[in-house]
Amino acid sequence: MDTLAELNLRRNNISTINQIDLLPSLLRLFLSFNDIERWSDVECLGESTSLLEITLDGNPLTSEISYKQIVIKNISQLRQLDMKRITDEERRVAALMLKKEEDRRRENHRQSLAKEKKRLAISNAAMRWKAEFPFNKVNTSIKNEHKQTTDLTEENTESDKTKTQEKKWTDEGGGSWLSSVAVWATSQYKNNLPLNAISLTSMDVSQSFLAEIENDNLFLFGPKSLESLDKNWGNQISASVNAVTIQFIYFDDVSSCFEKLRQRFPNITSLVLKECGLSSFRQLNTITQMKKLTSLTIDEGTANPLTQFTLWKYYALYRLVHLSLTTLNGNKISESEVLKSEKIFGCLSLATTSNLSQYRLSALCNQNATSKPHTNITPTLGSGTKEAGKKKAAATTPSKESITDTSLPTEPIGKSALQYTPSKLAQADNLDRQIRHSVSREVVGEICSNVCDIATKQTQFFHLWPRIFIEMVAEAVLEMKDTEAYIRREANEFYCREWNEAP
Repeated sequence: MDTLAELNLRRNNISTINQIDLLPSLLRLFLSFNDIERWSDVECLGESTSLLEITLDGNPLTSEISYKQIVIKNISQLRQLDMKRITDEERRVAALMLKKEEDRRRENHRQSLAKEKKRLAISNAAMRWKAEFPFNKVNTSIKNEHKQTTDLTEENTESDKTKTQEKKWTDEGGGSWLSSVAVWATSQYKNNLPLNAISLTSMDVSQSFLAEIENDNLFLFGPKSLESLDKNWGNQISASVNAVTIQFIYFDDVSSCFEKLRQRFPNITSLVLKECGLSSFRQLNTITQMKKLTSLTIDEGTANPLTQFTLWKYYALYRLVHLSLTTLNGNKISESEVLKSEKIFGCLSLATTSNLSQYRLSALCNQNATSKPHTNITPTLGSGTKEAGKKKAAATTPSKESITDTSLPTEPIGKSALQYTPSKLAQADNLDRQIRHSVSREVVGEICSNVCDIATKQTQFFHLWPRIFIEMVAEAVLEMKDTEAYIRREANEFYCREWNEAP
């Protein structure tokens, strides 16, 4: 077999060829009229270094548009294909095709690594979330529906089951790749599966956050992703974002960034809170900073303990309905639900405002007054005639052009008094208040001590003053007993002082 130079395998219903490189002297190979459908079925032909002529006509493979280029680029030393000599032009086209294929493969590999890095960041954020917050400990007996994925950095090695699972995650994520990865990471940590199933080389595995914009949706994973709000996203990109999805970030950290989020991305109308640790009704008060919000989604489950309460949706409606909120957790808000929320929680406004200080109440009134829309109407001053009166009446009637809405939706004073201070900010305020209280006590104590010393000294002075005055008078009388000597002494002191002070 080592000396075999020609092999004829025509019309043998062959579908695959293997180990052709074991024929080191093979020059001509005839495979016409077989059942070869793909180049991968005869890929071993490219491993032969001696093959010069080959025929593949009559196989389903030849129906491909780039059939010749595929064969030429994989068997570089080939001279004849299907009994036709290979021209230089065909070789040039095959080389160009090979270069494009390499570029495409390199770009696919780069994109694959970028995706895997993002997937790893989301996985690390999920692990950190699970470790830091106790309410993430779920029942370990949950049925494992999602299997561990294989290494995606290797091309064309994913199994059909992995593809099916990824399609399921993508469907659950609303068609977004980042959402599908988040669904995968959530299912992994909830089912107690290892999240570090992805094997990557030369990557920073310490990164546990991700801030990415995909399909006009801003995704924030992990607490450090909030720092990305300070970077310059560009006016066009910022204006295009109309939804934000937040996951694996404690809500108190998010609430302190709502104002910055609204300023950076002014067109956000949809907010999705997944694993955020929402645990109290008061935390919902901070969402009122998102002035253009029309849709709110809060994942129900142990990751947001607030959703375990029966009335949480009604409180959300009560606090956020003034923002033109139309959808809550994917359901349209009805007028009856709004009325019911007002009936349940309306008494909170009265209870809150009745306990507010006058200063705080005045501040809220002023804030609402400055944020209310105002109309620019310029009346026309006319004479006493009927025509002038008509003109004046027409001028004082507001039109669509004359009314200018210069503000965002405002909320009633009673509702705006319902506020929430994040725990970290509250601790910082308490610490600052304690420091100021301590410093004030020290300063006041020192002032009181000084005042007491001054009062004691003044009392002693008033007590001793008569005796001191008598002694001063007696001393003066004794000095002036000899009048002439006193005058001379005083005159000498005066002249000496004048002499010393002269230039």
